Amino acid sequence: MKKLITFLFFVFFSLQIIAQNTVEEAKEPEKLWSASVGLLNGGGGLIGFDLERMIDNHFSIQAGFSITGYGAAINYHIKPRINSSMFSFALIHPGIGKNYILTAIGPSFTYRAKKIFFAQFGMSYVIDKGAFFHEVFKEKDFDRMLTYSIGVYFPF
Repeated sequence: MKKLITFLFFVFFSLQIIAQNTVEEAKEPEKLWSASVGLLNGGGGLIGFDLERMIDNHFSIQAGFSITGYGAAINYHIKPRINSSMFSFALIHPGIGKNYILTAIGPSFTYRAKKIFFAQFGMSYVIDKGAFFHEVFKEKDFDRMLTYSIGVYFPF
């Protein structure tokens, strides 16, 4: 009889702990914004900044800038939260004014760890080339390019 009472006590106690964790997780407010800083982020600058806002369960919009460029994207998150990995369709515009290099659009995939780290990889199609393009790339001429960035993000 003591074994049965002890067993029931532990089962009841375990269920209470699980229930409390579920209630605590449900109380945490949903985060709708995210800021990220990284290498080759924010439109293709060496160091860039992006700001992202969830607009639906899986969709978000993103805008970014760096000292030498800017960009924008529409994102589809795999899970319905800001800190999940996502597919993006982005416009990047590295270079401003007489240092304008190119404008490109294309898809990419961003891996996001649950906290802080992200890495992005994609393919973009060049839709416009600036005067500075041939100075930067010398004799190379291309219509497609790999895009990538790495950095940290902070949901809020």
